[in-house]
Amino acid sequence: MPTQENVQAGIPVEVILLDKIKCTSLASQKFLHDCPGEYQSTFASTTKPESAPADQQVPEMTEDSERKPSAVFLPDDRYIYTDTNYPWSLVGRVRTATGAVGSGAVVGPRHVLTASHVVDWTRDANGSVGAAWFTPAYYDGRGPWGEFTVRQVYSWRENSPARLSDSQTAFDYAILVLHDTISDKVGGFAGARVYDAQWNGQALWQTLGYPVDLNNGERPAFQGGCIISTKEDHMFDVGGGRINGAVLGHFNDIFGGQSGGPVWRTFEGEKFPRVVGVQSTESSTPQLGSTTGDNEYGGGQALFDLVDWVKTNVP
Repeated sequence: MPTQENVQAGIPVEVILLDKIKCTSLASQKFLHDCPGEYQSTFASTTKPESAPADQQVPEMTEDSERKPSAVFLPDDRYIYTDTNYPWSLVGRVRTATGAVGSGAVVGPRHVLTASHVVDWTRDANGSVGAAWFTPAYYDGRGPWGEFTVRQVYSWRENSPARLSDSQTAFDYAILVLHDTISDKVGGFAGARVYDAQWNGQALWQTLGYPVDLNNGERPAFQGGCIISTKEDHMFDVGGGRINGAVLGHFNDIFGGQSGGPVWRTFEGEKFPRVVGVQSTESSTPQLGSTTGDNEYGGGQALFDLVDWVKTNVP
């Protein structure tokens, strides 16, 4: 779930819902069919983000902790990091004019992937939504490259922060197109890949974002060696055809504010991570240390197609 801050005015954001474009028209547009990332070699990189000092971490939780996170399965394997090298530079905080905040990752020259439900879909008289901003490597109120204003938002469907069904979670992602290029500031961008069920149960993944149970969402958290347990496919009608999204079930440690954060890995022979999903929903059973309800990423072919199409056709 996104969390709330103060309401603030700004430049309205144009909305383009791809579920209102006929499939025949969509198919005529350009697709890369690979959707690679980019790493700019002049930018320093690390394989694991440097942890923040001990005094900037949050005390370890136990079964008797007063904090009751809804979807953290003990032991809590997350840690706060301060590393702004690539690819950690790609992850940042999204905020909207209504005060909602979430997480996102740079996936193109001026393209940020987040969760659809992080966007405030309330329209003005012109059909636009309220202003939104993205701050890469946000930490304690600021980021090393400042805050970037969102110009457009692309998505298959609108999702609200209220409880999502699996069919909504499977398509719970959006691309924010920024006014200005960001990739030259953060060292490149992440690619995308369609999640394959053959990876189920393997500790291959990393997940990042801004959970509010750790430092009130003011600092980024990282978890490595993450496992995706299940993949459940869902179909969605898009004007004359259907697209395929997926719910990726997992028991990685998640809390509100992390919505829209990426789950990714760097594949052999590549220098950039590829996103396979974004954090969407948390456990329906808020019991500390319980594994009776999983957390869920949204992903699948529809996520890949969204990133691919927008990055290619809206450079």
